[in-house]
Amino acid sequence: TPADLRVRAALIVENKQNQVSTYHGGFWGGPWGGYWGGPAYTETRTLDYQVGTLQIDLIDGRDGKLVWRGSARQVLRNNAPNPAERAAAIRETVAKVLAQYPPR
Repeated sequence: TPADLRVRAALIVENKQNQVSTYHGGFWGGPWGGYWGGPAYTETRTLDYQVGTLQIDLIDGRDGKLVWRGSARQVLRNNAPNPAERAAAIRETVAKVLAQYPPR
C-alpha cells in the first residue's frame, strides 16, 4: 500500500549582492570657528553572499498532489562549519520548517 504522505525536500541557493556606501566627510568645524579637513568622498563596496531556502513538501501518497509546503530562508555563512555544526544546523532548520505544520 502506498504511504499516506511522501516528503520531498529541496535546498535552493541564491547568489545575492548588496552595495554599501559609506560617506567620508571632508570639512569639520575648528575650535575657533574655522574649518579644516580634506576632501569628502564616498566609498562603495559590493558584498556578495548567498541565501539558502530549505523547502519541504508533503505530498499525498495516493494522488501525488501537494498537501503542504513549508520553508525557511537564511543567509549562508562563508566559513563552512564542521560536519557536526552543519548537521545540527540542518536539524534545527528542518524542525523550524515542520513546526509550521499543520497550518493554523
